[in-house]
Amino acid sequence: MDYVFKENDFNALLAKYGLNKVKFCEIMHMSMPTLRSRLENNGNFSRNEIIKMFEVFSEKEVIDLLFAS
Repeated sequence: MDYVFKENDFNALLAKYGLNKVKFCEIMHMSMPTLRSRLENNGNFSRNEIIKMFEVFSEKEVIDLLFAS
């Protein structure tokens, strides 16, 4: 099964929570180049980054975002 990261869904989540990519990076303690790399690499976030994302979005939203086929 192939997982496809949908950047539009990520952007919609940011908007839902009143965030932009810069603010998301600040919360995640991540640089913009790192975020860009993750987005260009099919949403390939590290385990620690995914756990941190649970603090920003709901667990269901993160799982749907990263693991929806």
